Amino acid sequence: MATVLGGYESNADTKDTLKEITVTTAGAKTLLNVDVGSLLTIAIAYGSNGLAEYVGEAAPGTAKSAAGWRIKKNVYDSNNRVVDVLWAEGNADFDKVWNNRASYSYS
Repeated sequence: MATVLGGYESNADTKDTLKEITVTTAGAKTLLNVDVGSLLTIAIAYGSNGLAEYVGEAAPGTAKSAAGWRIKKNVYDSNNRVVDVLWAEGNADFDKVWNNRASYSYS
């Protein structure tokens, strides 16, 4: 599957994993191979309903007890569909501690 956005073209497999980016500038193309899986570590915490409640992202090697995470909280409707995504402390900064996810305020 290929997607073109503002001069950027990405090819992704069926799992939506970014495989490559083609950048076109003044008619010249540059191919960048990107393994997105190596760029971020993902952590997921499930609520008692079995749904993903918290999703965290950090640089590979960041301990769950260390600052360096950005944490999202999913809000679900009565049909278990995500209707809102809230950020810890109201921002997407990589400065949170995954192990402290329940103590943050979300907006």
